[in-house]
Amino acid sequence: MRYFAKITTTFALALVFSAGMAFGQNHDADLDQVGDENSATIDQTVNADALSDGHRATARQAGNRNKLTLNQRDFGSAHEASVLQSGDDNYADLLSQGGVGSNDLIVNQVGDGNEADVTHFIGSHVNRVRQAGDGNDAEISQRSSFDNFVRIQQRGNNNTGTVQDDGQSEDGASGSSAVIDQFGNQNNGTITHVGSNLDADMEQDGFSNEATISQEDGMMGPVSDNSADILQDGNFNTSTVTQSSSGNMADVVQIGDGNTSTITQDN
Repeated sequence: MRYFAKITTTFALALVFSAGMAFGQNHDADLDQVGDENSATIDQTVNADALSDGHRATARQAGNRNKLTLNQRDFGSAHEASVLQSGDDNYADLLSQGGVGSNDLIVNQVGDGNEADVTHFIGSHVNRVRQAGDGNDAEISQRSSFDNFVRIQQRGNNNTGTVQDDGQSEDGASGSSAVIDQFGNQNNGTITHVGSNLDADMEQDGFSNEATISQEDGMMGPVSDNSADILQDGNFNTSTVTQSSSGNMADVVQIGDGNTSTITQDN
């Protein structure tokens, strides 16, 4: 068993390691907080009936009143986490369950009042959340799925990006990929994955744009062979893509202001 924690902190910290009667249990943690009234809780847990070969966590908080909650539990090996919060009043709430495979997480928030909520459960997940600006909100929820990749980058202010994968159904979210890039202000992007061989891409460069990509059917079953692209370069544009059957492909480009598009691909 290997337990290692290097902690440099100015204010509140709770760091807990707990392990059951398993073997191959690894925990690493490195936390550095500089500023006032920052708080961080890192809870890396190995369940009593689970095997683990690694938790790792590195957290940096520089500024004031930043808050971090990180839980990396276990369901059979491999976790990674790296969190940087620079600014004031940023909040990151992260949970990674595990499972055989690679669970990677990078959250980089530079600015004030940004919030990142990430939940993993089982499978192979790679997440990157970068928010440079103020008042941005990124939400990622992935359940039992495998081969997932999510990247949310928001460089303006008051943007909201949401990615949800659900791999509980058969072939659900296998081969998933999702990218949301929002560079202006007050943009709203949402991607929902359920089926297999899924891909979604979204870029909004102006302000007050809204884009939604939904790749799922009504019964939460597989919808296979999906791909969707949305690019909106302008302001007050709205685009919706819904894919609920197999062999789908969609490409939407809107340049200008006040444009609206709807694409529905089903049986």
